[in-house]
Amino acid sequence: MSLGLIWLAIILLIPVIGLYVLRVNAVPVYLALCVGYVAMVFGAGNANLLVTQGNRLLPANTGINLVFLVLPAIVTAVLSVGSAHGKKRIINLVPSIALGFSSVILITPQLPKALAGSIYSTGYWSTIKSYETTIMLFSSLIILIFLWLSLKNFKPSKHRNKD
Repeated sequence: MSLGLIWLAIILLIPVIGLYVLRVNAVPVYLALCVGYVAMVFGAGNANLLVTQGNRLLPANTGINLVFLVLPAIVTAVLSVGSAHGKKRIINLVPSIALGFSSVILITPQLPKALAGSIYSTGYWSTIKSYETTIMLFSSLIILIFLWLSLKNFKPSKHRNKD
């Protein structure tokens, strides 16, 4: 078994197993990962400039992208420990798996080049990459369905108010 395949499995299974063991609802963690992605795309570049501008010893990419990406999800998971109870815990595996696959797609390019390269060299990465759009859209749809079903006041009305 190659090192890249091991890291791919770790990135995929940490959300699934971790959220199950800690009884964390995967929906807000997935949404926090998405917020982290937005923060990374729009904010990490500026933060990276601030960190490296006065310090010539730091490489251009100091892992700030990875921090921006995963920190909101980690904080959300820590604050949500115990939020999935009983039957919800088993059902929560579905959005946890969606989170795991999305994590692989979003986190892998932000890893150090050698580690990312070992993941890229696996045959599984090329398959994941070819289905990247489908995986992200399907994962998002799963999360939205779970989010909508979890809303206490979510009841589709038969008649719209005509205000």
